[in-house]
Amino acid sequence: MPTSAFSKWAFVFIIFMFGGFMEAARLPQDQMHKKFMHVAQHPAYIAILDQIPNMALLLTKSRQIVHGNKATITNLGLKNIKKALGLRPGELFQCVHAKNSGSCGDATGCRYCGAVLAVIESQNDKRQVVKEARVTVQPHEHPLSMDIRVTAQPFRLESEKMTLVFFEDISAQKRRECLEAIFYHDANNTLNALSLLTEFAPEATSLESLKEDVAVMRQQVGHLIDDLSGHKILMEAEEGRLTLHKRSIPLSDLLDSCIRSVSGVAERSQVNLGLDLKEAPDSIVTDTAIARRILVNGLKNAIEACSCSETVSLTVEKPKEGFVLFTINNPGFISEDVREQIFQRSFSTKGKGRGLGTYSMRLLLETYLGGEIVLSTSRVAGTTFQLYFPVGS
Repeated sequence: MPTSAFSKWAFVFIIFMFGGFMEAARLPQDQMHKKFMHVAQHPAYIAILDQIPNMALLLTKSRQIVHGNKATITNLGLKNIKKALGLRPGELFQCVHAKNSGSCGDATGCRYCGAVLAVIESQNDKRQVVKEARVTVQPHEHPLSMDIRVTAQPFRLESEKMTLVFFEDISAQKRRECLEAIFYHDANNTLNALSLLTEFAPEATSLESLKEDVAVMRQQVGHLIDDLSGHKILMEAEEGRLTLHKRSIPLSDLLDSCIRSVSGVAERSQVNLGLDLKEAPDSIVTDTAIARRILVNGLKNAIEACSCSETVSLTVEKPKEGFVLFTINNPGFISEDVREQIFQRSFSTKGKGRGLGTYSMRLLLETYLGGEIVLSTSRVAGTTFQLYFPVGS
């Protein structure tokens, strides 16, 4: 085996054995200040970096920040780059993993972070590395998910070896890919189905047969409208423009609407749907469109994870005062790499232009409705999403 291949597999093994990364120890602030002053003595390099519109950072072997360009200072609202001196990128950007673990690179989720992997791979292989990263930051009360293209490359300043890293926000591109998936795939399928139905409708042998054709047409159009409505809700939520319209609705009406929406998907996949209303309340005070979007996304996600003849179950109960619990279960098991990224924007195991289902479930339920989503998975019990909805006003 070539040396480079061996070192790469050894690196992966170390990550999984120890949870984080076996990195060079952090340098104390006095040493970081000396490195900063060394860079400051080369204003030509700083001037070039300041001309780059994307954020750029100079990092040490331990991924600590030595310097950053003007775009970094402006985008993050820093007074000067000294505020970032000695931090790692995730700490500067206020990544939720860095916040929760205390250090960028220490959390389990960091094993799969494209930003961390790009920098370390560039340092190990001494070459430019480009990767996409899905990052969830929390500079304020609510988390914000971003898609970033990270470019890391070796940088040498006299005898000082560093890594130059560029961060390009590609969130808009990912949004466009998802919309294109609807218009070019879902809309095209719907129009093709409608074309066939209108072609054969005149040949209907009876009024009953014609009614059936019209019912199928309505269902096809309904699915497309539903997809477009879901993306409209998500865009408004991400931009902070989503307005809640809460009212009391019968729980049975909400569930009937959700089951009807996913029944076609389940039928085509030959997946069974099971509903269990244990101690469910008669009604719930919520935003109907948002609640329906959350539950439909959860059910579709579970159905798509099933094999033929398997069952997706939806259980509804009231476990504690003020909340109603919707539990969605399927027999499948989610591996750690998927589990650590499943709520990130644009992450998908289903291909390009997907990956908004579970992300939007958490965003809408936790940020807008004030509820909570809990994921658990095992090879015995399968995968379960517990969705806690507030029942009050």
